[in-house]
Amino acid sequence: LAAKAVQSQPAALGDATGHDLTDPVALLNGLQAALAQLPGDLVDAIQQGLGLLTGRTVDLGLGMRTVARRVVENEGIFEAIIVDAAGNVASDYRGTEGHVGLPYQAPRYVSLATADLPPVYEQVFKVGDRTLTRRLFDVQQPVTEVVDGQVKTLGVVHLGVDQDLVNRVIFSVTMQLAAISLAAVAVGLVLAFVTVTWMTRPIGRLVKGVLAIAGGDFATRLKVPGRDELGELTSSFNEMALSLGQNERLKGAFTRYVSDAALKQILSDPGKSGLHSRRTLATIYTSDVRGFTAMSETLEPEQVVQIINTYLSLQTEIILQHGGVVDKFIGDATVGVWGKETPGPDDALNAVKAAWESQRAIERLNQERSARGELAKLIGIGVNTGEVVSGNMGNSRKMEYTVTGEHVIFADQICAECPGGKVWISQSTYERIKEHVIVEPATLSKGHESRVFQVNGFL
Repeated sequence: LAAKAVQSQPAALGDATGHDLTDPVALLNGLQAALAQLPGDLVDAIQQGLGLLTGRTVDLGLGMRTVARRVVENEGIFEAIIVDAAGNVASDYRGTEGHVGLPYQAPRYVSLATADLPPVYEQVFKVGDRTLTRRLFDVQQPVTEVVDGQVKTLGVVHLGVDQDLVNRVIFSVTMQLAAISLAAVAVGLVLAFVTVTWMTRPIGRLVKGVLAIAGGDFATRLKVPGRDELGELTSSFNEMALSLGQNERLKGAFTRYVSDAALKQILSDPGKSGLHSRRTLATIYTSDVRGFTAMSETLEPEQVVQIINTYLSLQTEIILQHGGVVDKFIGDATVGVWGKETPGPDDALNAVKAAWESQRAIERLNQERSARGELAKLIGIGVNTGEVVSGNMGNSRKMEYTVTGEHVIFADQICAECPGGKVWISQSTYERIKEHVIVEPATLSKGHESRVFQVNGFL
């Protein structure tokens, strides 16, 4: 009986090496082999699972198979002895050459039993001229029966199990588990990368969109990825871009009516953009196209508007170039202001320079128009400096950011009597720029007490 329990074929000879879990080289080689074998193991596992479910053999045709290991009956069991209850050998794997009938003598253990492993002893045998030693686990299994409710021990079975075989199995299973773990981690990382990339792609587009908006590209629109939170955020971004674009266009249009300084003040503190005013020292530039009424009676309205806009546009560019603000247009009249928000020491000089250059530019314009047979008009320009009231005027539904006061009216009076093609300035303006201009006295027919001067050039 004991002889049938041992390995049916002789064990392969060789050193029990390459299966040490503490050896880095063995671990690396074992892990490499397990990884190479992993696809085949997975295919076989899937096929076996499908076979259990379907009740038949399943071949997926993937061309992968695990390496078939030679099956040996009772592999790794090299000794088997049955000891009876009296402690005598009842059956020996060596048959008649064994110790049947003699008291069982335990082998000499080279490693005592632990809580996890049985004791280990050595088996010495010869193969030809070679003397070899293998280590065996002494696996002991009591044989019992229950008689009248009592457990009776009939004997003990001692099996000598090859320690190297056990180590190979443990090593192989450990390497397989390690390979599966590494594969699972790799697959998890790939899935995590794909998932994160898929989830963050809309966020990346949002970041690019925000940068485009910051760069002034308010036409940027993003495709809404779905109806989730990112989709709602993208929709909100598109609405924001649309609103910012509208605000930018409104801001651009607004700058045509107020200066950059006034616009910055309104945007920085919208709460102060209501009705309010303050006194400031300003220089007023007022011009008027001569013969406007007669021209209006003889030309079509569209022609009148075209001619007037030509002269107004020319003056607007020159006023802005010299740091002024076009306060308003009143028919054919242009009102420019220096010092509307923040007075400067050169406001009067800049205003007079703008008036002088406007007349020179109109002279050139009139020469070109006359050469083409078009109507040419002259303008008179009056400049006055003094304290004015600057601010929003009107009501909460309609406002105008402008200046008013007696000095604004006086500038208009000077302009009204200034001959076409000339520049007249008030005495208050002259006192501030007299070191820079060449003037001659002029007289107001309406008997205004203030003196006025005609500008004839610059020093």
